[in-house]
Amino acid sequence: YYPAFRLRLKNTSRRNLWVSMSYFGADFSIQNDFLDVQELHPSEEVWATTKTPEGIQQKTISLWLNEFASNSETAEIVEYLKINVSNTHFSNKGIQQSGLLPPKESDIKTRAAGTRLGRITRPIWKTYVIPIRIVGDHFGHV
Repeated sequence: YYPAFRLRLKNTSRRNLWVSMSYFGADFSIQNDFLDVQELHPSEEVWATTKTPEGIQQKTISLWLNEFASNSETAEIVEYLKINVSNTHFSNKGIQQSGLLPPKESDIKTRAAGTRLGRITRPIWKTYVIPIRIVGDHFGHV
């Protein structure tokens, strides 16, 4: 059996909130289909879900080591759940992406960021980042 988790979000505030969850894989993949962006009224709750190969929706989300990690010396990866909460509707469709092969050391480049001028009106946001450490043996068993 693979390790797995369940995640339930509950709105304990007195106002409506918009929530979503993204899963950031060690292979640089980003999945946001476990919990679509949705509005929660006070005291409402929602579960992160996945589908079985047969298309059955379930609350248990399995974890495993990918082939690269299970063949490496450490046989360990850290992946992240990112929970977004806002007082206004938002979209996370643009951040879904497939995984990448690990870069060669010679291919690593750096980036720079600029300063954005002017006043920006922003909604109220809260983001929770939850690390998930997956450890296996050198045979890929978790």
